[in-house]
Amino acid sequence: MFYDVLIEKRAAKKKQESSRRKDALKGVGVGVAGMAGGAGLAAGSKALGRRAVRPDQASMENLLTSMGARKTTSTYGFGRLDPKTGQVTPQGRRGEIYELVAKDGRKIELQLGAGKEGNLAAYYSPDSRRKRSLPNSRGTIRLDRGIMDEDVFFHELGHATGRGSKTRYQKPLDDLSDVIGGKAGMAAEMLGGLGAAGMASSARTKQEADRANMAANTVLGLSALRHLPTLGEEARASIRAYGLKKKFMGGKTPGARILLPSYGTYLGNALLHAAPGIAAKVMAKRKQRQFRSEKEK
Repeated sequence: MFYDVLIEKRAAKKKQESSRRKDALKGVGVGVAGMAGGAGLAAGSKALGRRAVRPDQASMENLLTSMGARKTTSTYGFGRLDPKTGQVTPQGRRGEIYELVAKDGRKIELQLGAGKEGNLAAYYSPDSRRKRSLPNSRGTIRLDRGIMDEDVFFHELGHATGRGSKTRYQKPLDDLSDVIGGKAGMAAEMLGGLGAAGMASSARTKQEADRANMAANTVLGLSALRHLPTLGEEARASIRAYGLKKKFMGGKTPGARILLPSYGTYLGNALLHAAPGIAAKVMAKRKQRQFRSEKEK
């Protein structure tokens, strides 16, 4: 009789543990599905943006001349290193380097047109990212051969300008951003979110649901630190691009053909990483309401 009861208890415990594991896996599955949705949004937006790009080197050069940019004698380019011989084989044509002087007198280096048609790199790198800051510099804008589009240029110029001339705190802020936004921060956000989602889905008591909710809040706090500054800065640069293009091109404004897909890429990447934490929060709150209503009955 004693052994029968013991066996029944063990069987019930195993069944409960199995049920918990299944529920936890369901929660993780919901988080993964959200990540897939974010990845789809990012990939789709990136494809739309690339199809919308209209590279035109002659127009870009005329625009820079009208803005007072100075063409330097320096160039930049890409090459492939042969590890056996140590020789570098050029890849595509070399690009031109211009200098544009901002309102505060500091220079912005413009690297334009290197590589092949498939070279689509476009970014702004602030001077604070350099190991040694250059005197009187605001940083570098690079547009490779396949993406020399005026709307892309004004967006990157929006990043480079409009943030004031005081950069004392920019370097430590960039260093902090590198730590939080790096691989370790990404792993903590995604794995922490998946863990919290499993906790929320398998919660059997109000206390467990509360713990899952706290875990979800922690992960979402990390998500906010990782993504909101970037999303805010991308929005600021796009808004500024409108004003800059109107100023330098006689009232013309950038179209949504590039700026919206570009923002969609950043938004999709943010959702890709934050989806597990969002799913955990939703499931934890649902469980909390469920246990609260059961207690009131």
